[in-house]
Amino acid sequence: MTTNELKLNPDKPEFILLGNKSQRERLVVYYFLPVDILGSVISPTDKARNLGVIVYSDFSFSSHIASVCRSYFVGIRDIRRIIRHLTRNIAVIVANALVRSKLDYCNSLFRSLSCCHLKKLQCVQNTLARITKYSSKFSHITPVLIPLHWLPVRHRIRFKTASVIY
Repeated sequence: MTTNELKLNPDKPEFILLGNKSQRERLVVYYFLPVDILGSVISPTDKARNLGVIVYSDFSFSSHIASVCRSYFVGIRDIRRIIRHLTRNIAVIVANALVRSKLDYCNSLFRSLSCCHLKKLQCVQNTLARITKYSSKFSHITPVLIPLHWLPVRHRIRFKTASVIY
């Protein structure tokens, strides 16, 4: 850092240890953690945020899924306020721009999500589809998703991930 004339802010650095609980505990003992950097003592954190994705030290995405769903529903609430002033085509464009694009962001990380987390993301998509198509909350979702050309969330994750591999 000195050769590149960079200065470290001792209040900002943080790091995360990834692995199961016994591996993390072994690293803490073996590497004499916490670490002293410029007079500031730094301990490993339980979660870290990188490029908008929150990762726990045990690779669970529960906190990330919860925060993502909250932000999606804020966008859906905003769309719901103006939907009656839009045509159906414009409503779909706005929904894709404000919410669906966020649903696809970093979705390759969701490949190994539990069914519970996938259901939360699917609920967001279903709510958005019903709003854009002026459909009832109690109607079946498949006829609503087909004209929108939206795959279910679990298929979008697998499809996008598989296309990257090939």
